[in-house]
Amino acid sequence: MAETTSTRPAEQTLDRIVEQVTRAMRALNLNDAYRIAQSAIDSGLEHPLLLKVQGLWLQENGKYQDALRAFHHARTLAPEDPMILNGIAGTLSAQGENDAALKILDVALEMAPDIATTSYLRGWCFDALGDAQNARKAYERTLSLRPNHTQAMAGLAAVAARVGDFDAAKANAERALTFDPREPTATVALAMAEISGGHPAIAETRLGKLLQSPISEKARALALSVLGDALDAQDRAKDAFEAYKSGNASLRAVQQDFAPPPNAVVQSLLDLAANLKATSGQWSAPVAKRPAQAAQTHVFLVDFPGSETAELEQVLASNPHVITLGEADLLREAAQTYLVGPDAIAGLLSASESELDAVREIYWQSVQAKIGDRKLDVFVDKHPLNMTKLPLIARLFPDARVLFAIRDPRDVVFSSFRRHFQTRAFTFELLTLDGAARLYDATMRIGEWSRENLPLACHSHSHEKMVADFSGQIDAVCKFIGIGWMDNMRDFAKTAAEHDIASLSAPQLRRGLYAEGVGRWRHYAAQLEPVMPILAPWIKKFDYPQS
Repeated sequence: MAETTSTRPAEQTLDRIVEQVTRAMRALNLNDAYRIAQSAIDSGLEHPLLLKVQGLWLQENGKYQDALRAFHHARTLAPEDPMILNGIAGTLSAQGENDAALKILDVALEMAPDIATTSYLRGWCFDALGDAQNARKAYERTLSLRPNHTQAMAGLAAVAARVGDFDAAKANAERALTFDPREPTATVALAMAEISGGHPAIAETRLGKLLQSPISEKARALALSVLGDALDAQDRAKDAFEAYKSGNASLRAVQQDFAPPPNAVVQSLLDLAANLKATSGQWSAPVAKRPAQAAQTHVFLVDFPGSETAELEQVLASNPHVITLGEADLLREAAQTYLVGPDAIAGLLSASESELDAVREIYWQSVQAKIGDRKLDVFVDKHPLNMTKLPLIARLFPDARVLFAIRDPRDVVFSSFRRHFQTRAFTFELLTLDGAARLYDATMRIGEWSRENLPLACHSHSHEKMVADFSGQIDAVCKFIGIGWMDNMRDFAKTAAEHDIASLSAPQLRRGLYAEGVGRWRHYAAQLEPVMPILAPWIKKFDYPQS
């Protein structure tokens, strides 16, 4: 009896705290809810809601590993709570692990099919994966469950803006803003529509007001990036550069979990380049068994982020015999095995054909899982990191054809700096101009060595030459990969408009051949000056004018 009496005050205290946290969350005041919850946790109190709020705050502030620990602790106390699974999934998504997040959300969906938050998070994950069609479906499902779900409306606006459907972006953004005039995702989507519609000054004013309000660092990073676009559209290069720089700084602050040790990624690529150089003359074309599910013609389109290869991809996709998958990293695990570490290249060279056959089988199974029953005549594998995987590609797929994309290094590096890619250790380097330039240099060292030393069929494709002579350059590409020219390839913008393109270039693709980006670096020559010593050898190598 004494034990019951002694625990009652603690129970009453916990009940009161849970009630306070619940009120703060209903008022959408996460900071207050976290302050109360954290104080209770520090005093030794334990409750699933307190841990969920702790996890949400940590997630929002980029402390992803701590957030996962909080959510998993909460799950031990309430294993049947689908909202805890939603918290885990949201944190995984924030780290770029969207496939893993979707699996968690499937479990939450089985527990409780009609929770709007679960559907919303599925939309978020599909959007991050570039699957606009399923993202839309998930957001629309969210709104069927909760018609006033402002974030789902904003999500629909963001998806539309990313694929270049600015009419839909404007309509959904304005709808969301009627419920919450300061909703950041909707505000940014509307600003993107205004820039596309020729009203960058209006977008600038709108984003300026948003940036003066209390928003998360992630929202601030995106708003600053689009503000940079608004200023760029007004030819205010100096102001635009500062906006891009500030936005990247915000993103760096919130993505510290991804931050590799200083220079680690670049150094790992330089080490790989040095290891490859030591094997010059040891590479010969193997005779590989073609798996039954393999494509008749296998093409790798390799580039560096910012090379504007989405246009070429869509030109090829206009041919009904060609299948592309956007930017699926199908060789990620194999690269970890055969390209990372001092002895990796030796292991790749000595690997038996039966060992490599198993890797090939996994690759083609992954392709088949994504395309379903479609026949694989010509398959184009496009992913920026494939430039660094050319040695692996040479061993696994000796019959593959490689389209080696080239663009003025200054345009490439500046474009990769101003655009936000899904954050990984590799792309984290793109958040500074110096990091982007050094990463470009290290990547190109591997690419150039591979072109000169590996038994691969390679064809150089220049973005600028395609803009100047579309028919001639595309005809050369078609002949190289063994497909015929088709008139509808010229109208690739229509293909882009009819499909959801998982590319940061999607809005430009809907406009057709994008010539405005050629030589855009000249507007930012002063800002690029510090990295010119890094880029100068490549400018010369690829025969671009020095000024």
